[in-house]
Parts: sequence; C-alpha cells; structure tokens
Amino acid sequence: MDGASGPRGRRSSLRALLRSRAVVVLGATLALVAVRAATGPTSAAWTDPAYFTAAASSGSWVAASPFGTCTVVTMAGVPVAGRTCTVTGLVYVDFGDGKPVGQRTGHMNLTLATDARSDGSEQIRLDLLLAATTGLPTNWIWTNAAVTGGNLTAYPGYTCATLTQPGAPLTAYAPGWVSTTGTAQFQITEQRSSGKKSNYICT
Repeated sequence: MDGASGPRGRRSSLRALLRSRAVVVLGATLALVAVRAATGPTSAAWTDPAYFTAAASSGSWVAASPFGTCTVVTMAGVPVAGRTCTVTGLVYVDFGDGKPVGQRTGHMNLTLATDARSDGSEQIRLDLLLAATTGLPTNWIWTNAAVTGGNLTAYPGYTCATLTQPGAPLTAYAPGWVSTTGTAQFQITEQRSSGKKSNYICT
C-alpha cells in the first residue's frame, strides 16, 4: 500500500489540517484583540462608570434659561433639597405713557416652572438677567434704573447700582405660591426716584 494513502499518510494530513485551522483561529483572535484596542477609548467615553454616576445623581437634565435661574429656598434662604425651579419666561410690557428714553417704566411678567410649597414655608430665590427680557427696548438705560417689587421681595443687601453692571442679575425673592399660578409680576424703571424709594426692592 502506498504510504501517502495509508494510515501514516492520513495521520500526516490530519496534523496538517489541524495546524492550518489553529493558525486561522489564532489570526482571528489577534484581529479581534486589535479591533477592541482600537475602539476602546471611544467605548470608554460612553461607558465610563463615573459619567453615569454623575448623570444619575443630577436627575433630569434641564436646559439653561436665557432669563436666569431660580432656586427654591426656605424662608431663611436655605436651598431645599429635591425642589426644582426653571425660569421659563420674562416679558416686558411698556406702560404706554409716552415717556422718553431715560424715563420709561414697564411691567415685567415672570413665568416659572417650580414645585415650591405654597403654604408660606418656602420661597424662590431669583437671579434674573433683565437684559435678556423679551420685549425690553434695546436702548434701555440702566444708569439710574430701579425695580419695584410687585410680587417680589428684596434680597438682603442687593443694590440698584448692581443693575448697571453688564451681565449682573437682579436678585430677589418670589413667593412659593408662584408654583400654583406659574406667574409673578414686578416693574422696572429707568428713572429711580428718592420719593419712591420705599417701593423699590433694591437700595
């Protein structure tokens, strides 16, 4: 019997086949490792445990409001854990009295989305960017501006002069019951008057 076709030849062929398969498997394994190494940093950016921990602890993400921020606080001014607040709108409505630039006064309509308690135990700290107010004249004069409270109350130590600083917010308090109405009103004027000082929520 020919050795190539006998038992000894068949064993040699089998060993050659197994070696070729092992080479194929090894090559595939090395290729897979290379692919994982190449894509590892991209995957890590999306699966980093620290990223997900931060996202979960911060709750639902809310886009920043162009009108400023609001925070639910106690009557002593301490932030209340778990409460949410977003400034959803700030609109200027002119008095319509025909006053010239530098002497104008207008109504400010503020809208909030908040879950503050309305029983008098909580209030809302506001940091409003008045320059971003919808409808506010672009030539508004801040040099002698002041704010009349309306539904708002003064934040201790806040001065009217702060309004003249570019980007500086109006800081004040709104009542907790805004959570039920969604709105609060106040007034803004270009001409601060000593005779109306008691009506202002800035000093």
